[in-house]
Amino acid sequence: MYDLVIADCLFLGASTVVDLEEATAYCKGIDLREITIKEVHGYFLSGEMSVEELTECYFGRIRALNPSLNAVISTNPNARKDAIELDLKMKREGEWGSLYGTLSLTRTTLQLMACRLLAVRFFLQDIFPEQEAIAVQRFPQHGVIILGKANLSELSG
Repeated sequence: MYDLVIADCLFLGASTVVDLEEATAYCKGIDLREITIKEVHGYFLSGEMSVEELTECYFGRIRALNPSLNAVISTNPNARKDAIELDLKMKREGEWGSLYGTLSLTRTTLQLMACRLLAVRFFLQDIFPEQEAIAVQRFPQHGVIILGKANLSELSG
């Protein structure tokens, strides 16, 4: 039913990046490039992986690949804390929704209070928004962890 593939949006361009991509593809024996939400939930239920561990796995890929790709322009400093809170909530409540524990990057132009405004005119680049975009506000309600902002042009539509 929820057999969607978690988007691994770090695209490849050079052979050294391909080598790094392959080296960071697996975390705890799990292929992060092909994992589905249903499989992630199975790992959470079995205790093989927590939301915090999955979050750290993807941050590891970002740290390894992003210097070459510049695909992630800003990371969310609250993502690990949010993941820990989701793990605690799961232990306490024992159930979750269909998007629980999924990871997302937002558009550069979406307001996320933990991240500076980026790609929205140079004179706004060091300003932190006072409120979050409605889409961003809804993610935590459904158990989605926002890893950061993807590098997109403000004119990308």
